[in-house]
Amino acid sequence: MTMLTIAPPPPTSGPPAAPVCDGSRSAPRRQRSRGGGRRAAGLRTTRLIAEQCLDLAIHLAEPDRWLIEAVLRGGVSCAATAQRLGVPERTLQWRVRRLIGRLRSPEFAFIVNQREVWPEARRRVGEIVHLRGGTREQAARETGLTMHQVRRELTAIDVLMEQARAMGRLR
Repeated sequence: MTMLTIAPPPPTSGPPAAPVCDGSRSAPRRQRSRGGGRRAAGLRTTRLIAEQCLDLAIHLAEPDRWLIEAVLRGGVSCAATAQRLGVPERTLQWRVRRLIGRLRSPEFAFIVNQREVWPEARRRVGEIVHLRGGTREQAARETGLTMHQVRRELTAIDVLMEQARAMGRLR
C-alpha cells in the first residue's frame, strides 16, 4: 500500500510536472513493494519449515504436539488458542517459539536419528530431556536412574553430538 501525496496544481506552461506518486519516494520503506519474488520465496521457505516441524512433532510430548499441530497445521491463531486455553497470548506465543526452536535444533534431529542404536538408559534420557524438553530431575524420576547417571548419559550424548559436528554430520 502506498501513500498518496498531494501535488500542487499543474503549471500552465513550461516543462511537465514531476509524477505525483510513484510509490518509491513517498511511502515508508516497510510499505514499498519488496519485488523480485522474495515474498513468495519466503512463503515457500516458511511452509517448508512448518512441514518439517510437523513431521518432527510426533516426538514431542502430547500437549506440545497438539499445540504445534493446532498452530501450524490447523491454522488456528495463537490468540484463539490462548483464549480457548485461558492463558495470555504472549505466553502461548513464547511457548510456540520455544517448541519450534527445539524442533529445528540440530540436537533434536541428531537424537531422533541416532537414538535407536544407543543403550536403553541413554535413549530414554535423551528423549526426556532433549525431545520432550524435560529436566534432569524428570529424567531421573521417569527412568529410575540417579542424578549422577542421568548427568553421565547427557554428557555421553553431548560427546556424540560433538563428534558428529566435528565430522560434519551435524551443523
